[in-house]
Amino acid sequence: MPAGRPATAVEMLEQSRSVIWSQTLRLRSDPGDLARSHPALAERLTRLRTRLDAFSSAGGLGDAPPLGEPHHLPVRAVGIQEPASPAEADERRRELAREWDDTVARIRRLEGFEHFLGPTPYAELKQAAADGPVVVVNVSGYGGHALIVRADEPEPEVVELRAISPDDVAARVSELLSALRAQTDPRASFLARERARHLTHDVLGWAWDGIVGPILARLRDAAPSPSGHRASAPPRLWWCPVGLVGLLPLHAAGHHPRHGPVTRSDHVWTGDLVVSSYTPTLAALARSRTRRAPGAVARHLAVALQETPGLAGLPAVADEVAGLLRHSAGTSEVVALTGPEATRQAVLAELPRCDRVHFACHAAQDFADPAASAFSLHDGPLSVADIAAVELDGADLAFLSACQTATHVPDLADEAIHLAAAVQLTGFRHIVATSWSVDDASAAALSDRFYREWASSGGRSDPAVALHRAVRTLRDGDPTAPVKWASYVHFGS
Repeated sequence: MPAGRPATAVEMLEQSRSVIWSQTLRLRSDPGDLARSHPALAERLTRLRTRLDAFSSAGGLGDAPPLGEPHHLPVRAVGIQEPASPAEADERRRELAREWDDTVARIRRLEGFEHFLGPTPYAELKQAAADGPVVVVNVSGYGGHALIVRADEPEPEVVELRAISPDDVAARVSELLSALRAQTDPRASFLARERARHLTHDVLGWAWDGIVGPILARLRDAAPSPSGHRASAPPRLWWCPVGLVGLLPLHAAGHHPRHGPVTRSDHVWTGDLVVSSYTPTLAALARSRTRRAPGAVARHLAVALQETPGLAGLPAVADEVAGLLRHSAGTSEVVALTGPEATRQAVLAELPRCDRVHFACHAAQDFADPAASAFSLHDGPLSVADIAAVELDGADLAFLSACQTATHVPDLADEAIHLAAAVQLTGFRHIVATSWSVDDASAAALSDRFYREWASSGGRSDPAVALHRAVRTLRDGDPTAPVKWASYVHFGS
């Protein structure tokens, strides 16, 4: 940001984020698109990369350059076949590099591949903000900054966040994680839970003062009404937090009442001013908008397990399914796979035929192998890689009523490694997920309220707005306990 090139900063952040997801899942990446439309060129590129990698693994090239960048080769390397001399090895290597660069240049002349394996220009990235601003929030040694991306502006607007630093964010994230563990630990004492509850309020207030408040103050249409409420839904806004900021619930930031109901207008919070959504990258958001909407009557798959072999019971799952069935009458056909019926084979068979899916079960994130992150079904895990392998042309909504489906990994925060982001990348337009564990009863209450709100529009309204209203209802009922309602987040368009 000190260089005064915010558009370039967005391009660089976009290219560097979610690398692990795109590599391990290979979801709609540039090479994947090329293989589908131009298989011969894709095969040639793969062959060249393999041969160049052979030089690197033999110890000559060192770190490989970014895909799509020219290869600057050292003098000495060993090829696939032992060269007669270092000079011959150097020439072979240079020839392969020239072929690579020539092939990439040829691909970039094809329609739709102009930026193949390279950074997407900001002029294209900003189209992700067609339905509302996208706010990229980043904090580094250069300071805290928010980049407000608007589709109708040539450059992102920069908001300096002077009150935060990397150390501040790390400390607050640590406090929040500690507080959430205490509040969701049934063995914790009442005093420990109370201290944790107040610490959660402290973090949410700090996030408002230092991050969300200054950003929303800059947005023209984000001024609060005198009562702090609006008759209709507030405007949409998408958060794209970078690094450890992604572990902060920006959608729930604010100074909430710690004792008793909301009675004062100064208890303003994010939900008073905007309907929040999240996206791991601008490209993921833009891609989610290209998916077709479901037909007049959608097909809704419900995967529900009250009892899962080897795991704790989830007694309120039955209430979730009952609420879905009750509120879906006339708007969608519900296919329920419950208990022993909820097997990997059965779910994978139904997914391509359904527009929507509701997972009410346990889930586990595999931080070492993100593609192995999975939902726990009756006969074993259903991984993200399993879902990604299915053609989901009509994927519309995925409601992930499972623990911590949108929880970032602190050590890999730049990767947005969690189930919600992965499911979004598999093709779903809308994802509802949780940032931390929620008790069974609260999960059932939120799910029921969400589907009630959505059904009021015949299932045609924005799921983000339905979730916003459902969370507001839970928050208005008990604003003193954010752990019960602030966990829920929306990803996608």
